Amino acid sequence: MAGETTPPLAYLDASREAHFAITLFENQANLGELIEQFGPRQVTGHELDRYRHVCRKNYDSLRIREIEAPTSSELGSEEDESEEVVPYFEVSCDGISYDSTSMGFGELCACYVIWWVYRFTSSTILVLDEPDSHLSPSSRNELLDIIALAASDKKHAVILSTHSAELLDRLVESEILVVLPDRLARSRSNVSRATSKRHALRGLGLSRPARILVVVEDVDAKEAARQILNLWGDGLARYFDIQIVEGGATELARFVRQFPKSSGSFRAYGLLDGDKRTEFKTAEDLIFLPEDNDPIAAARAKIQRDVGAFSQAIGVEEKQVVAALDRVSHLDHHDFINGLIDALGMHASAATVRTAVIAAWLNDDAVRRATREAAETLLGHLAAMPLN
Repeated sequence: MAGETTPPLAYLDASREAHFAITLFENQANLGELIEQFGPRQVTGHELDRYRHVCRKNYDSLRIREIEAPTSSELGSEEDESEEVVPYFEVSCDGISYDSTSMGFGELCACYVIWWVYRFTSSTILVLDEPDSHLSPSSRNELLDIIALAASDKKHAVILSTHSAELLDRLVESEILVVLPDRLARSRSNVSRATSKRHALRGLGLSRPARILVVVEDVDAKEAARQILNLWGDGLARYFDIQIVEGGATELARFVRQFPKSSGSFRAYGLLDGDKRTEFKTAEDLIFLPEDNDPIAAARAKIQRDVGAFSQAIGVEEKQVVAALDRVSHLDHHDFINGLIDALGMHASAATVRTAVIAAWLNDDAVRRATREAAETLLGHLAAMPLN
């Protein structure tokens, strides 16, 4: 239409630009003098959190100097001054300070992408060439979140290429185009809209990633398993399905024992309460929660030792929680949650209170260490399974 303007277009190949930045800084005879010409900008608050989440590092501080220097071609348009700017990152993490010249290549690429996607004025078309290269699966997920937030905040349109199954798993089919080599294309065009996630994965030479079924005894153990995998799962919790097997520990063990082992893409493992450890210690494919009782009983003991923290978590005065715990002391773990809600006079769901109770249990350092062992066992099983 008349009067409409074409949105500005910006292109980034983070791997290439990171290589260029490394070469640029390494070839500077007087690098210190160069960077001192450009004052640093201290990154704080939510912006700093972006870098922490994607790089999986708890940065104490991060500063960025935007160095004006000739860059490789194709970084932005000729009118876009970003083609004359190279970021120089200075970070401190766990008391150790380093910069762009010594940070890992994947870390440098991730920092480059985060810096880049927020540089442009609103309504820019951002084209990113495999921005997730050199990153771990969990960092890829975090990076996609950051790119999506930047697009939402600044009304950007985003086009990105990837060979990552993790990124494809986060998109809907209508957002995915499959690009095949000319020799493999079945029509005149080698670009087609994905008809399904499986179609898109086949374009990468993959199929649906393996999954693991974790079976538990009851809803309390299911909540414990969910929190443990989210705590220690390193972004892979979505590959685990958690389901309850009715009939107690014996039926659960039987279910796992009879689950077909022939499937290369789906396996079942049982997660039992700690008090079942002695009875089933020789059973195959069974993992145990820490301590020697069920998670609710263990959590109740933890809450009674530190009522203040639990009171703060659920937003109820400490003396009220103490009185409520006394009134439900006769209830076992099956009735404890509902009894506690009634004793507190709360208008809350059992699921909400159960989440807070299990979280209080997992806040204990010894319990956290033990649950990490259980999670790493499940993650090890997942890692050993081939893509089908």
